[in-house]
Amino acid sequence: KMGLKLASTLAVLFLFALIYAVVFTIGVWFLPGDLFGLLIMIAFTILIVLFQYGMGPIFINWMYRIEWMDYEDFTYNYPHLADAIDKVVAIQEIKTPRMGIIHDLNPQAFTFGYTKNSARMVITDGILHYLDEHEQRAVVAHELGHIVHNDFILMTVVFAIPLILLTIARWSYYAVRFSGLKRSRDDDAGSYIALALIAVAIVSYISYYIGFLISLFVSRIREYFADQHAAELTENPNLLSTALIKIAYGLLATGTEAEIKQQQKSKVRALRGLGIFDPKKAATVAVQTMDVNGQVSKKVVEAAAGWDLFNPWAKYFQTFSTHPLTAKRIQRLNEQCPIYRVPVEYDLSGARAIK
Repeated sequence: KMGLKLASTLAVLFLFALIYAVVFTIGVWFLPGDLFGLLIMIAFTILIVLFQYGMGPIFINWMYRIEWMDYEDFTYNYPHLADAIDKVVAIQEIKTPRMGIIHDLNPQAFTFGYTKNSARMVITDGILHYLDEHEQRAVVAHELGHIVHNDFILMTVVFAIPLILLTIARWSYYAVRFSGLKRSRDDDAGSYIALALIAVAIVSYISYYIGFLISLFVSRIREYFADQHAAELTENPNLLSTALIKIAYGLLATGTEAEIKQQQKSKVRALRGLGIFDPKKAATVAVQTMDVNGQVSKKVVEAAAGWDLFNPWAKYFQTFSTHPLTAKRIQRLNEQCPIYRVPVEYDLSGARAIK
């Protein structure tokens, strides 16, 4: 747990260091007056980020047909889920999140809001249809982890930093094109400024790219934290593991033909980074993970996990993803099984041999 916290903290600090380094470089090369336009652009970028943060929940409500439920009705219909929510609310002393359901067969769950005391949690019919009650509870516990950790704000800040770096890069680029050579009466001085601006633009673009990758890294860490919270609340890491297996490795490969077509056309698939799993990942592995009876078996799971764990492209794939690869998440959950004295259900020990 401390390792994840340390990695997350260092990643965020490094992002701020990137911004500081780029702005400092600009300050060395240019007079304060030359930075006025840049500061305006940075301020504008921050305003856009704040606007997205403020309007995000409103846009989600508008885009998706969410059926919001009175909590008493939710408790009556889903007492096993309400029990998990009530437990966390009591322990963490937070407000009960507003609960909603999207009538969509894609098994997905997500949480959004401004703070942990104004959170909204949404699950789809797919979660209720494909998972048993214990697995449903584990999924809700995962989403509660996002609320408890208050990572809405963290991710807003983390993804804002690369945008600021991109703003600096673009400012430098356009300064070279439209004003860099005109700032000095001396041609040599103008050329000197232009070269400096080009250098700043290159450094900023590289920093933006690095910052974007770090942002994705932090996003993956927050998923591990939420998984850990699910294990703690359910006291059985296997429950979330089996839920992830059904969602990730069984997605697109279960249900009737009509249900599969509905899943593929669904708007919920566009949530991707917001949900418990990125459904776009399932397209490459899901159909291959079912046995002859149409069920997910341990042998087939190990075969699918072999790609996640040993394929050279898997690391590249994960680097550009908001979520860790499913097998990686299962491995971390397996590491927690001894804490709760439960046997590991999917140890993935045969993954290498079957890959």
